Amino acid sequence: MDFVKLQNQKLRRNCIFRHLETWRINWDLVVIMFAVYNSIQLPLDIAFKPSIFQSALSKFFDNIIDLSFAIDIIISFRTTFVNEYTGDEEINGSVIFKNYLFGRFTIDLLATLPFDKMIKSETLNIKMIACLKLIRILRLGRLIKYLNSSEDLKQQILIFKLIFLLLLYLHFTGCMWYFVCLQSGAMWVPTQFHDYAEAFDIVLDQDN
Repeated sequence: MDFVKLQNQKLRRNCIFRHLETWRINWDLVVIMFAVYNSIQLPLDIAFKPSIFQSALSKFFDNIIDLSFAIDIIISFRTTFVNEYTGDEEINGSVIFKNYLFGRFTIDLLATLPFDKMIKSETLNIKMIACLKLIRILRLGRLIKYLNSSEDLKQQILIFKLIFLLLLYLHFTGCMWYFVCLQSGAMWVPTQFHDYAEAFDIVLDQDN
């Protein structure tokens, strides 16, 4: 027990954080919640541009999220990880740095940089880069893996995660379909459905 305390003190002096520390897990949850917000907000903002996302308060909140993601990158450079070959927790600072640098760093950096503010463009390619923020949701799988609970609860959470990711996929696909059709001038719903809707409107007018 004394050895563990001494090791933890040494890690703190070297600014190295254990990946299962309570505050680290809580921070991951905050990042995931921000990513969930982005997963709903970004596709809607790209496709429909609702006025609520153009307000000063919404822009300020977006800046807070971007800042949080930037802080998360710094923290990740000093957070221990489980070596997949040995199964041990890696606490060597240089190994942690290299593992993150040649691992998730590039994706996290692209997900953090505000390309929509740096490059004023309405093209799909530029706007799609911002959607890389959604990748941070996948961190939920790591939290579930190390969750201190029964396997039954973990399986239930995994099922909920799969349902959520499916709903997210449908939401993202629908918004992007509308955006692409809007850019090309095409109709975003099938012609047959549009014909049915027009016919239904005519029937309603006749009834009134």
